[in-house]
Amino acid sequence: MEYVEEIAQVLAFGARKYEAHNWRKGIGVSRNIAAALRHVFKVMRGENIDPESGLHHLAHAGCCLMFAWWTLKYRPQFDDRWRDGDA
Repeated sequence: MEYVEEIAQVLAFGARKYEAHNWRKGIGVSRNIAAALRHVFKVMRGENIDPESGLHHLAHAGCCLMFAWWTLKYRPQFDDRWRDGDA
C-alpha cells in the first residue's frame, strides 16, 4: 500500500510541475517506457531518491509504467514502439 501511495505522490508532483492529468492528452509509449527504465537504472546504480521530487525512483518508474499501460489500453494511437518490419 505504501508503494501505491508514493506513486500517488509522484502523480501530485507531476500535476504541479506540468498540469493535472496532462498525461491523458497522450504521451508516446516508448517515452514512458524509457523514463521508467531511467528511474530503474538509477536504483540499479545505487540512487534510491529522485533529487528533484524527493520521491523514490521506483515510484516514478511505477507511474511511468502505469501511463504506458493506460496509453496502450485507451490511447493506442500513441503506441510508437518500433516493430520488426517497420521502415
